[in-house]
Amino acid sequence: MKNMNDAMVSIIIPVYNVKDYISDCINSICTQTYKNLQIIIIDDGSTDGSSEICRSLAENDKRILYIHQDNNGVSSARNIGLDNAKGKYICFADGDDLLLPNCVEALIEKASDDNSLIISRYQKIDEKKTVICKSIEYPEEKINNTDAMDNLLELDSKFGYQGFLWNKLFMNEIIQKNKLRFTKGIIYNEDRLFVFQYLMTGCDAVFIQTVTYQYRIRSESAMGNINIAFSLKQLTELNAFIIIENQLCKNHSTLCIKANLATFYCAYDLYKRIPANDDKYIVYKRILKKHMKKRLFKILCNTSKFVTMKDRCRCLYYWLRVRMRIEK
Repeated sequence: MKNMNDAMVSIIIPVYNVKDYISDCINSICTQTYKNLQIIIIDDGSTDGSSEICRSLAENDKRILYIHQDNNGVSSARNIGLDNAKGKYICFADGDDLLLPNCVEALIEKASDDNSLIISRYQKIDEKKTVICKSIEYPEEKINNTDAMDNLLELDSKFGYQGFLWNKLFMNEIIQKNKLRFTKGIIYNEDRLFVFQYLMTGCDAVFIQTVTYQYRIRSESAMGNINIAFSLKQLTELNAFIIIENQLCKNHSTLCIKANLATFYCAYDLYKRIPANDDKYIVYKRILKKHMKKRLFKILCNTSKFVTMKDRCRCLYYWLRVRMRIEK
């Protein structure tokens, strides 16, 4: 076990109009069992009173660095956090979520000199902090870099860790050395893209069983509404997968087909979200169909371990639904 206060951990929290939740979030960080923290709050132009709350919290804890910027999006806010991070390690949190008391301690206990990405379990809670569910249980183990990226792109990953930022411990040195930053213009899936680019540096992943984080489901949040109302911003989710696909096909050919598969699934999911009888979106449906068609043949003809028979059958089924224009 590492000595307490052995290394500083920078926690980056972008904040935008979460006045009803931000105090609880920051207090859950300030009261961590691991004390050597730099707490970076980036206020992304809040207009609901969140700014005043954050300033007050910063006045009462010298570990808090409060930064205000005009509204420029969560990616820009996190990049400012990365520019100001002084810790050996970095964690991320969202301003309406909560860290369990031992979150940082549990993550840093598993940190090692091989720069592995540390990944924990989490809970989903509602607006009243009632636990809705926990992330799936999985073996506590270390997996190699290729398998880590494979699982990141997996629809049915046994780890279920997806692209979340907030249940992970990153090495600041890797981020700064490789000039990793969040991609401007990517509004959805920007977190998965960042985790992927971190893994592309060559590090492995260590999964731990400890539940460290509580992710709040809010009815008015962007993620809460992602399957309710379609917006063109959601197309940036596909853009993120295309960036991943291009990088893997250039630098990691064995996983290129898995990226093709993930991009196909994303395009199909976006296609389903578009209102069936709304002509103003017809051009986007055509674009999404083109992306699916471009990848379908590669997927169907591939027999590597990264694309199962189930995947091939599912893609063909989805494509036939699109071709037959079955909307439900």
